[in-house]
Amino acid sequence: MKKFLCFLLIIFLVSSLAVFAACEFGGEVGNSNSASTPISISGDPESTPVSIDDESESEGETEAESESESESESETGSDIEREPTSDEYFEFKYLSFTDSYEIKAKNVNNMPAEIVLPSTHDGKAVTSIGDWAFSNCSSLESIEIPDSVTSIGDWAFEGCRSLKSIEIPDSVTSIGGGAFEGCPCVQNENGVSYVDKWLVGCDESVTLVNIREDTVGIADNAFSYCSSIESITVAEGNQYYKSIDGNLYTKDGKTLIQYAIG
Repeated sequence: MKKFLCFLLIIFLVSSLAVFAACEFGGEVGNSNSASTPISISGDPESTPVSIDDESESEGETEAESESESESESETGSDIEREPTSDEYFEFKYLSFTDSYEIKAKNVNNMPAEIVLPSTHDGKAVTSIGDWAFSNCSSLESIEIPDSVTSIGDWAFEGCRSLKSIEIPDSVTSIGGGAFEGCPCVQNENGVSYVDKWLVGCDESVTLVNIREDTVGIADNAFSYCSSIESITVAEGNQYYKSIDGNLYTKDGKTLIQYAIG
């Protein structure tokens, strides 16, 4: 009887040890598997699981996209209108007949290379760039003219030998004679001189003047030295001028602008 009881006790001990070992080793295996087991985002058991590494990569991509968007916004911000150059560089003359101001350089020998003209002064519009306003300003490389300006005076930028960049706004309706004499911003096309979309002169020897389609204005005395002109033509599609019998007229044909001299 004692032997039988001892036998049962041994069997019980062996079974207990086996169960204990299974629990210990099974838990370690389970924990090891759980570290690399992908996590399902949805409740669908067939859905594609996402691992922790995948989530990290997704967060990294999101951050990169946010940085890219910030850079794009920064680049867009660079297109914001520039601040006008300080009034300390200019002189302003009040024009009573237009209740506005004329502007000119205070000292052409002390001017920034890049200028943004103000559109107002003392609460009134700046509408005119005066005669000789920036004449012989050798440091001037570019100038931005506001759309408040309607006229550019005689010899306004004459002798500005570094002036390479200028855009004339649509608001400008008159440009004085010699306004851009000696400036590198003047472009010569087949003997005809242009600044932006304005015809400002022509060579003495030119015989045929062709007005470009995008020409919006002709400066005063633009044809003064063109003593050999035989014919003036206007590109089809020009909105401001037309040619009649080789002579230059306004688009409606009512006002003669320039006879063909030859």
